[in-house]
Amino acid sequence: GGEGGGAGASKSRGKAKRKAAAGGGGEGGGEGDDEQGRVSKKWRKENAHAQDAWEEALNALQPDSDAEEGAEAAPKPAAAAAASASSSEPAAGGARDPRLQGFRIGGQAETAEEKGEGWCGPWATARALLDKRAAALAERQEELGGEAPPPLVEWSPKREYEAAAARRRRSAPEPVPTLQALATEFVCANIDCVEDFGALTPAVQHALATELCRRRLFRQPQLRLLAPPGLPLSELVAPDCHQIDEQALHETLEPLACPDSRLALLSLGFCGKCVTTATSQLIARMGALESLTLTGAYRLTDGCVAAICGARGAALRSLKITGNQQLTAAFVASIASECDSLERLALEDLIYLPGEAAAPIGRLTQLQSLSFRGTRLLVSSSMLAAVGGAG
Repeated sequence: GGEGGGAGASKSRGKAKRKAAAGGGGEGGGEGDDEQGRVSKKWRKENAHAQDAWEEALNALQPDSDAEEGAEAAPKPAAAAAASASSSEPAAGGARDPRLQGFRIGGQAETAEEKGEGWCGPWATARALLDKRAAALAERQEELGGEAPPPLVEWSPKREYEAAAARRRRSAPEPVPTLQALATEFVCANIDCVEDFGALTPAVQHALATELCRRRLFRQPQLRLLAPPGLPLSELVAPDCHQIDEQALHETLEPLACPDSRLALLSLGFCGKCVTTATSQLIARMGALESLTLTGAYRLTDGCVAAICGARGAALRSLKITGNQQLTAAFVASIASECDSLERLALEDLIYLPGEAAAPIGRLTQLQSLSFRGTRLLVSSSMLAAVGGAG
């Protein structure tokens, strides 16, 4: 029994020794792990490589590991320890990661200064700068004694821009207007005082009509002044007829619609309102007509053009029709079959003209100028047939 009790006591003493040895080794191992963790953290801090300028700025804002170790190693005063223990809010660190602003992460809340900064977007930043502009200006003026500082350098432009512009105008003067141009402008500016022009040459009539249309003064009374009834006209040009009604144009053209008429050139611009089927019948009766221009004639039909070409097609040398959505391939066929002497042809802005409509133009062997501008549906084969046949 005594031997058994001695053996048991020795066994318990051995266990105690081994336990004590194991406990001491564990403490030493824990201290070694802490030291190894500090060394690893310091190594990562020293060997961190920023990928860009933003990461480099963030790394610069992080607290130094040596400072952290010193702060941890230094004993806290009793009052500071009691204050930190009694405070419900954790103490804010020194530098914070800007990405943590507005968040409570790791016991570090948003500071009052950060709350006052506001959102960092471009619009919010611009608004903040505008709001602070007046205060900053007042503070700056207060620092300078309430007066704006004088400029460091007195600057004045080497030349005045208005004077330079005037010199350029003088160095490159506009050409002196002719006496006819001055008289035309004066007459058109006072057109309401004119009772009668009498017989006008074609050049003067063209100039007066162009200037009146430019001033938007070409109306029924002015049309009667330029084309008075009873006078033989060889040319009638009206670049803008949008203020002329159907009745006024009919009264003007009716005396000229006869076999003995001398009117060889008729040009009516923006004539959609005043050129109708009745007007086309008057044009068809003009015995000397050689050049016809109708722009913006949106009321013309295939029958109107066929009537004009059937009556005057053999004498026509120039034909221009633009701005119509009703004309089809039939009117092109009538032009090709009736106007054998045609030299200049312009069919423009006819947006619904079929793709194969241009093919009959190849029969016009005298054609020198051809335009299909703005006619979108024409196909290449049709155009090649028109150009190849016309030569």
